[in-house]
Amino acid sequence: MDNILLIGNSGILLDQALGEKIDAFNGEIARFNNFVIEGFEKYVGHRTDWWFGNSAFWGDSELKAKRIYIAYTRPPESHLKYDAKFIGGDIIQKTRDQVGTMTPAGGTLAIMYFLDKQYNIFICGYDWYHDKRIHYFENEINNNILFKNRYRHHHNRDAEETWTKRLIGESKVQWFN
Repeated sequence: MDNILLIGNSGILLDQALGEKIDAFNGEIARFNNFVIEGFEKYVGHRTDWWFGNSAFWGDSELKAKRIYIAYTRPPESHLKYDAKFIGGDIIQKTRDQVGTMTPAGGTLAIMYFLDKQYNIFICGYDWYHDKRIHYFENEINNNILFKNRYRHHHNRDAEETWTKRLIGESKVQWFN
């Protein structure tokens, strides 16, 4: 089995300097949405092999990844030259059914995707918005605005946390630290 490290964007990443350990990971590394590396290398490392997101997050970050996967909306034609792949309705529906949420977060979709591909899955930077710092790369004021206006209602964080922790309990997913 191949190894994959899924690095979420939670502020808890700033609690440990995992950068060197991430870069030395024996497997591939996936990141999400509008992740930032510059200035945070000590905490999040440098490597990126996969990028998961949706068209709302197209920018420079994901173009550094070897593999790009888009959820929910197909990538714009101009981005198809980057070998972008669309996560189809099958994975999205399977995630909705198993997790119990209509709009699964990218990190949750990635777990389902790699479970289907039979990878050894490791995660860090997942905390389901419990930390006051929703994203490690944004200040607390921006995070509070994001939480109040978007994340509180956008994803079913409780269902996603319960599902992921069940997978951890079943040894299908492991914490990376």
